[in-house]
Amino acid sequence: MNDNLESTMMQPDINDCKAIELALKQSEARYRAIVEDQMDLIARSLPDTTLTFVNGAFCRYFDVQPEEVLGKSFYRMIHEADRPEVMQRISTLSRTNPMLVMENRNVAKGQVRWMQWSDRLLFDEQGNVKEFQMVGRDITDRKQSEAALRQSEARLSIAQRVAQIGIWEWDIATQKRTWSELTYQQWGRDPALGDPTYDEVLQMVHPDDRDIVQACNDAAIDQGMPYSLTLRVLHPDGSIRYLDSRVEPLCDEQGQIFKLLGTSIDITELKRIETALRESEERFRRAFNGAPIGMSLVSLTGHFVRVNRTYCDLMGYTQEELFTRTFRDLTHPADKEEDWQGFQQMLNGEISAFQMQKRYITKQGEVVPVLLSTAPLRDETGRVLYVVAHIQDIRDRLKVERMKDEFISVISHELRTPLTSIRGALGILASGVFHDRPTQADQMLKIALNNSDRLVRLVNDILTLERLQSGKVPLIKEPCQVSDLIQQAIESVRALADQSSIVLSVSSVSATIVAAPDAIVQTLTNLLCNAIKFSDSGSTVWIDAGLHEDRSHFCFKVKDQGRGIPEDKLEMIFEQFQQVDVSDSRQKGGTGLGLAICKKIVQEHGGQIWVESRLGEGSTFYFVLPLTK
Repeated sequence: MNDNLESTMMQPDINDCKAIELALKQSEARYRAIVEDQMDLIARSLPDTTLTFVNGAFCRYFDVQPEEVLGKSFYRMIHEADRPEVMQRISTLSRTNPMLVMENRNVAKGQVRWMQWSDRLLFDEQGNVKEFQMVGRDITDRKQSEAALRQSEARLSIAQRVAQIGIWEWDIATQKRTWSELTYQQWGRDPALGDPTYDEVLQMVHPDDRDIVQACNDAAIDQGMPYSLTLRVLHPDGSIRYLDSRVEPLCDEQGQIFKLLGTSIDITELKRIETALRESEERFRRAFNGAPIGMSLVSLTGHFVRVNRTYCDLMGYTQEELFTRTFRDLTHPADKEEDWQGFQQMLNGEISAFQMQKRYITKQGEVVPVLLSTAPLRDETGRVLYVVAHIQDIRDRLKVERMKDEFISVISHELRTPLTSIRGALGILASGVFHDRPTQADQMLKIALNNSDRLVRLVNDILTLERLQSGKVPLIKEPCQVSDLIQQAIESVRALADQSSIVLSVSSVSATIVAAPDAIVQTLTNLLCNAIKFSDSGSTVWIDAGLHEDRSHFCFKVKDQGRGIPEDKLEMIFEQFQQVDVSDSRQKGGTGLGLAICKKIVQEHGGQIWVESRLGEGSTFYFVLPLTK
């Protein structure tokens, strides 16, 4: 009975155990099914890293069968370089710190792959570590993307440094501004101060640029308008930097502006170069346009590309008219071949520059002699782009050369004639022919003496003019009696007048002027000598002096009854070495310097000299001197 009772009492306990065992098996089956269906890798190991469980995802990932890895350490599956760190991290797990997440490399299917592992310690009922559970997920793609992003950011950073591009962001909602390191440098702000506020940014902008910066930012935020502008930034040291700033608004999914993205490049040096270039171009333009000689820029075909005002004035054409022509169109026919040959030789590199004396024909048909100088303008490769030409009007130079030739001719004659007379007279005396005839001997000496005086006058005229022109001997002015000056001049020419049977008529007022007395006497003497030399025997030469009609000048006047002066020679005769007729120097004597000396003396006194004349009726020479109060 007791056995039956015991059997009856044990039956429920056995049934309960079987039910619990069945429930446990079903739970494990469900757990295994869940684990096996997971995409993540799941494994468990003993504390010594021996694997006790791996799911299907784990086996597929590492291309192994469960029996190949169970009972073996997972240590070998970790990339060799990461093993020390992984084991060190695992060793930090404890009852109070039972979980960790780490990323490391594993070797799977012969490849290195990145995994993210979530690790947890499992404890038994007594609190001892029972197993180590690991859940892993492949993050290789993410790691590659991150690496690519880092490389891209590194390249971008390098590109920014190389290109000197500053980058900044402005979060509209938070009003936060984020600046790159280079942006801080460009704006002259210490990074230790942190990103600036908008008001601080505006304070760093040049006052003249703040309004346009404010307007552009408002338009970018309110209307989504990107902008690009050059602005000036004030640095703490007072210097000004120029920034090329470009801004792009960014929109969210609803189309609202949430951020401004900006870039900036410091273009201060570029601005300096541009300014220097503009100033250089302006200097060139002024030098080119204001040059006193004709300047032109011509193409390789000879067409005018640029001409200055002097060139236009000389040729009689406008710029627009010259731009439709070539330099050959203006060249005298007789000079075209030589001019073109030189031009081609220069373009072909046979000569570095070309110069010639040539003739141009102006729009009015006038032939103008010029000195032409040309040189090629090349690019950095040496290729000829244009030819620059300078032309100098040499009409005055040729005129001076003609005057010099005439002067040399006159001087040669003036020197040769008296020297010949002196040599002949002295030769006769030296021969003894007149040793017993003193009268004839005295006449020979007088001839030699007179011609010596003639040479002295010639040399004195040349030296006087040179001293006046050089200013080496300034004229010393003092109060002078006009009548005394005229009397001295009359006495110096009286012998010449008597010899030519010329009557001298004097009319003067009693007056005092401030002048250099010797210079004024010389001027009057030169005018009287010319009047006597070019007057017929028996005629009269008048000299008169008095207050000029303007009452601020004193006027001297010398009048003759000679042959007169052609109208086209009235101005020219006051120039050096000029005479109405070159033959006059041989017939009348003189060098063509007398009137030039008179003009210079009068000008040194602040006065004027001129002549009025009629052919066949005579001439009247005037000069006026300012009255000194």
